[in-house]
Amino acid sequence: MNAPYILARSAANPELALAGMRSELNTVNAGLPVIRLSTLESHMGDALAAPRLSAGLLSLFSLLALCLASVGVYAIVSYSVSGRTREVGIRVALGAERGRVVWMVIREVATTVCLGLAAGAAVVVFLSPYVQNLLFGTEVLSFGTFGVAVLILGGAVGVASFLPAWRAARVDPAEALRGS
Repeated sequence: MNAPYILARSAANPELALAGMRSELNTVNAGLPVIRLSTLESHMGDALAAPRLSAGLLSLFSLLALCLASVGVYAIVSYSVSGRTREVGIRVALGAERGRVVWMVIREVATTVCLGLAAGAAVVVFLSPYVQNLLFGTEVLSFGTFGVAVLILGGAVGVASFLPAWRAARVDPAEALRGS
């Protein structure tokens, strides 16, 4: 059954307008049931509560996924670079400057990461038209969001490659040559 409804615009305080409407409805018909008397803002807020909750949870899980990806990238890169301790030690033993060796390792890791980011960006651009239908009122290709994600992952990779490379460059060259 469709219930009748009334929409009214008021320049006054909405709560005062609601009280006035209630009293006018009572004068017209005292037995008239008024089921819900509210402002449009509160009505729309109630109607959008579930989508807002879904969007908030999606944002929270996206942030969690970004943090987990950062930790995973850090672990893989750190493990990979720390496995090159012997190579770095040998380079230092042969006369390479420690700073240049560290920079070489960081540059190699950064090249791999940039290739991965480029491939990921290409996939996002390719799949964005398919995702557009699922989103309302937002841009699929939000460069601000992608920029933040790239900065966070780039920072994780930078720290993950610098710390092990710096530790490896500080290893005594004689120990690196012995293979311990």
